[in-house]
Amino acid sequence: MYPSKKLIIRPTFLASVLAVFVAPASALEPEPDALFVRVVDVGAGLCCVAVLPDGKYAIYDAGDYKDNGALTFAKINEIVRKGSEIDLLVLSHSDADHLGAVKEICDAYTVKKIVHPGIDRNPDTATWKKAKSAIENERENDDCEVIDLHEADLPIGESLEVGEGTFTWVFGLSEPSEEWIDLYKLKSKGERMNVGSIVVKLSFAERNLLFCGDSVGRHIRDDDDVCIAAEKAMVDNASTVPLQADIVIAPHHGADNGSSADFIEAVSPTYVIFSAGHAHEHPRSATAQRYIDAGVSRANMFRTDWGDNEGEDEWNYGHSDEDDEPGDDDVDIVIRKDGQVLVEYRDPNH
Repeated sequence: MYPSKKLIIRPTFLASVLAVFVAPASALEPEPDALFVRVVDVGAGLCCVAVLPDGKYAIYDAGDYKDNGALTFAKINEIVRKGSEIDLLVLSHSDADHLGAVKEICDAYTVKKIVHPGIDRNPDTATWKKAKSAIENERENDDCEVIDLHEADLPIGESLEVGEGTFTWVFGLSEPSEEWIDLYKLKSKGERMNVGSIVVKLSFAERNLLFCGDSVGRHIRDDDDVCIAAEKAMVDNASTVPLQADIVIAPHHGADNGSSADFIEAVSPTYVIFSAGHAHEHPRSATAQRYIDAGVSRANMFRTDWGDNEGEDEWNYGHSDEDDEPGDDDVDIVIRKDGQVLVEYRDPNH
């Protein structure tokens, strides 16, 4: 029997009334001399907000589009006050569940650097069009530096200092080559969009976090010894750009087409966080089992859809009898200067 979740509902009025869920605060909060990262429960999407020790901010992905980014932006605004500077905004790829609040972020904050894949979708989604327009406005109005992978390659292995944190570019493509599409049988549009996800490592106090977007490393139900596409490229390049990370935000919400055994071995994480929601049976049981087989303790595996129950393919750890709603299962990370790592659900009832 799993504990019930406590929710506080605050109505917000936009085009319609939205229910924004705010969970009770955990013991983890931003600290002056520590790195703080919140993996926001945006439902079936991804948004991570980092607060660097010197008060600088970075955001990786911008959450789901279904409420026009309202929930994601409300969550970001709990941590980053309007009018602040965002030193780095990384958009892993152009799927709408990673772009929901881009316009709201650009409107509310001064964004100094934006990195995105730049692929011209065919057809472009309304969410991607809105995000691209916001990025261009930010570049023109606030002199924001934009790295568009449709125009220039990602500088793999190069690092960007943001205060006392270091972001290293691990992988990213605007779109896969025809050779890759044929070699790895990337048949669906979704796989071709996901495979180029920008992967970045954040380092502080000799600890590392790996943000993986929707990276692809296998096909669903492949044998466990299969490692292909983006994850293979990262594993093959690990001697030059090390993958080891204490914490991994798992590829593709814990889907079975990511987190290959070879990739997990190269990352060798102590903590795993699945940013998932009530869609697509994520995280998958097979994916979670590969992390467990690699030695990750079940107690160190977190999911932003705690209590969800979609079917037999979904990981059953934390299931309840009710569908999960977004907004109440944020996961907080603190890394202190002495290297101590703390990972907790924001809701202390988990």
